[in-house]
Amino acid sequence: MTEGELFYHAIVDKFLIPLTYDDKYIIIQPTTYSDKTKFVNYMVSTIFNGKDLSLMSNSDLENLYIESIGKAYQTVLCNVLQDYA
Repeated sequence: MTEGELFYHAIVDKFLIPLTYDDKYIIIQPTTYSDKTKFVNYMVSTIFNGKDLSLMSNSDLENLYIESIGKAYQTVLCNVLQDYA
């Protein structure tokens, strides 16, 4: 990919096109592709548990974070305990 192509995709793919999407989504790019040789963007909904992230209070966001980390922890713990049972 040439410098011009990289610049074009950086402007179009990462700035202009996301502006055309509904406000209920954000665009993320995995760090795996941070070398910029190819662009992989994921659209992620901002609606969690029926609430929009932009409308959540700080405590709501903190509880959502704790809940998601807690679920991940419980899953890993159960899998490890099953492996050694």
